[in-house]
Amino acid sequence: MNLQFYCGVFFLLIFYGCANIIAPSGGKKDIDPPKILSTSSLKNNEKYNLQFVFDEFLVLNDWNKYFYTSPPINNPLLKKISKKTLSITIQDTLLENINYYVCLNKCLKDLNEGNILDTLYYFISQHECLNNDTLIGLVTDSYSNSGTANALVMLFRAEKHDSLIFKSVPDYISKSDEKGRFIFPNITDEDFKIVAITDLDFFYDEKDLIAFHPLIVSTKRDSFVSLFTFDPIVEIDSLSQIDTTLKDNIIVDDTLNYITIKTDSQLQKDSLLKNSIISNGEFGNLSVSTSNKGPFVFELNDEKITKKYVFSSPPYILKNIPPGEYNLRVIHDLDFNGSWTTGSWEEKRLPELVINYPAKITIRANWDLDLIWQID
Repeated sequence: MNLQFYCGVFFLLIFYGCANIIAPSGGKKDIDPPKILSTSSLKNNEKYNLQFVFDEFLVLNDWNKYFYTSPPINNPLLKKISKKTLSITIQDTLLENINYYVCLNKCLKDLNEGNILDTLYYFISQHECLNNDTLIGLVTDSYSNSGTANALVMLFRAEKHDSLIFKSVPDYISKSDEKGRFIFPNITDEDFKIVAITDLDFFYDEKDLIAFHPLIVSTKRDSFVSLFTFDPIVEIDSLSQIDTTLKDNIIVDDTLNYITIKTDSQLQKDSLLKNSIISNGEFGNLSVSTSNKGPFVFELNDEKITKKYVFSSPPYILKNIPPGEYNLRVIHDLDFNGSWTTGSWEEKRLPELVINYPAKITIRANWDLDLIWQID
């Protein structure tokens, strides 16, 4: 009997011990963001109460970074999450006959897996709303040509004095997504000045990039607007963009209309190497044909070298290029200074346009490559 008892205890210990170290499969992992089940709104005196009900438990996700209303509201709103419900109270007097856009894109995620709800918005309509027009656009870094994410795009009515822009609250706002795209879905068909800033408030300081469109915009004639961000106080020479780990591979050499750059420590050795390579015919050339007559600065770069060619007019022949694959870009050198020039809000001068060639350029030894490129 005692033997049977101890054997039973032994097998129970083995069974539960094994059970504790084997994790249950739990089924397929949840990769879906919360789904909206219902929305409702209630006006109580001068307050608007909005309620959003979802199919799972919620938490906030970078609320201050992504949330906004357009037009902006003056007083801070109240927000509360209770299990599967988000409640928002707007403690402000909203303008009459204006359609307010409440943007909650990326503001919420589910509690368990952290799946972010990419798109969620709500319109607050009052009486007969006048603002039903849409304006879309793209915010792009003026030098890199990459989309500028989470830029604050602002519309000011055309009569607003330029000295007050970047210093006052705009009439409408939007925020760019990860690709730089933005939308105003609820504006009136008036004339506006449009600007952007890479900050979460409306006011410029020295760490911000800005952008502006040189012309007045209106949905009566405009449906798409391009904005190019720039640093208004820092002149960026294209050569300063080179990774510091590569600067020992760059030569300084003024020859005809092109410049290549290298540190003094490598200059003598590379000069000898260059003469040896040229004598063996191991460099190639690139000729660019375009209907635009410049002036241009062309840049060829790979992981080891950046070559810069400055032209006031055609022909655009890039000479003595080591064999390899390169990225090619061109700068519209409107001020003839041989480098990229930033913009100025005070002077209403846009940054010089930079265009990247859409494919790699392959240079072969002792070979001339002809490239037709429509540079607009």
